Amino acid sequence: MQQVWSPSRCEDMQELHEKMKTASRNPKWDLGPQLMNLVHDMVEWFTPDTHSRSFYECPDLFSPSVNSISAFKVIYNPDAFKAALSSCGRSRPLFQHNVVQLDLIEKAYKSKDPIKATSWKTLYSMMIRTGHEPGYTKDKLLGTAISKLYTLSVSSLEHLHHYLKPASLAPGKHSNKSQDSLHLAGHFIIGKIRALKADMMASGDTGSEKKSNGLMILQKRIWDTLLCCLMMQQSKFGSDPKHPGGSNGGSDGSIEESLRKSGGRNLFKDGDVENTKSQEDMKEWGKIRLAAFGSMAIFFLYGTAGWWHCLTDSHNFNQKDVWALVQLAHAKNEWLYPKGHNKERPAEDTPWYTTDSFVRWLLIQGGMHIREADKVDWEYAPRFWAKQVTEINISRFALQDILSEVCRRDTKSLNYKGQVSPSVKFDKGTQAIVTKLQQQIRTELKNTLDSHHASICAHEEALEVDTQSHASHADPQDETSSVDIPLVKLPKRPAPSTDLNPGGQQTSKRSRNHDTTNFSSSPLSSPLPP
Repeated sequence: MQQVWSPSRCEDMQELHEKMKTASRNPKWDLGPQLMNLVHDMVEWFTPDTHSRSFYECPDLFSPSVNSISAFKVIYNPDAFKAALSSCGRSRPLFQHNVVQLDLIEKAYKSKDPIKATSWKTLYSMMIRTGHEPGYTKDKLLGTAISKLYTLSVSSLEHLHHYLKPASLAPGKHSNKSQDSLHLAGHFIIGKIRALKADMMASGDTGSEKKSNGLMILQKRIWDTLLCCLMMQQSKFGSDPKHPGGSNGGSDGSIEESLRKSGGRNLFKDGDVENTKSQEDMKEWGKIRLAAFGSMAIFFLYGTAGWWHCLTDSHNFNQKDVWALVQLAHAKNEWLYPKGHNKERPAEDTPWYTTDSFVRWLLIQGGMHIREADKVDWEYAPRFWAKQVTEINISRFALQDILSEVCRRDTKSLNYKGQVSPSVKFDKGTQAIVTKLQQQIRTELKNTLDSHHASICAHEEALEVDTQSHASHADPQDETSSVDIPLVKLPKRPAPSTDLNPGGQQTSKRSRNHDTTNFSSSPLSSPLPP
């Protein structure tokens, strides 16, 4: 990590890691306040890395044709589409030889330790493929990722008919306007029927695949992440000494501190459990809470891509894993944004960009960059999220990401050895089917995305004209006159924080330890190179 952190900062992080391990022995330890400071940084840094508001807020601008939807139906061929999914490869700016010690990730994978920290498994699960075999991996748990992605694709496609819209008559004279309008209406309804009929037939063919609905998984992960940020904001607010009733900065971060500020109500401790004396209810809440922290940590480190296989054994995640992954995620985002390496990979060449940017946008508009929790409109945030996080909305983002990746040529991944993974090889018959599938999707996908882009540009130009017209006629004394501004007016972004100890305590330098790496502990406990 020397390219991201200075040697002294690496030493500070090891010291902080030791303190975390001590704090985690306290069953009432709330890691939210410390991690929320890192989340504030990351949300501020990636604020510009989204599409325009219209992309997310105006689904009516997205209108695929009947021909496009028909072309995308090749998704319903599970063997061909899963083969296409398994051949998608990508590398990431942070996980390169000159940035991180990839040899440690390789050692973690090959380690015979009977118990491995889930955070280590998370790191090497993204770099698991070392051969050219069509199967993603021989690991059954990780291999389920392809099935989840397939069901996500199918479920998303089944929602695509919602975006079919009646065509409008072309401007000009019509010899029989009513008949022409009726004809267009008939075409629209027939197109809907064709789309729904194909969906119904395909749903009957997917069988047990539907049991693990990828679209539902994706929705849950998004809500998990948002819930986690709410919990951390409340915990941070309750432990902030600047607020009446807040705890002092040198405290141990226990739940009781947050309780004093929140009048006994604490999301982290009790969630929505009414009978807190019920062991069964509290145990179930503990699982929900841990899944929320796991989803949040994985998103900030790997984005949507990590949600499909990094949480296959989420019950084995613990607070130490979450803490370590968020620290690594903070380093990754610092590498990408303040240090400028995000420019190395444009949005159109970034896998899962559409869905990732949607979640980033939700966090920004929900006020997760605001460092004083009492300045966030907590009534507005959940209502806004509920309006945006819908199956119909998510389906178009996910489908765009998946189809874009399937149609790309010659994309490469790095494996845990730091080598370019060999391209997947199929037999001639399978390769011919995959190639045909890609060709069938590629043209119609381009037409759909080009049309959407043109609609957004036209919409925003019209908004700009309306805004200028409104401003020119507005009464300067009329305080109710306003222009169209983002839902959340973002503050001027401060320089990246390098404070690794948000509690305010100074950390002492420790000598470097060159002992053998212990993979039962989290990655940040690893020794540094000389």
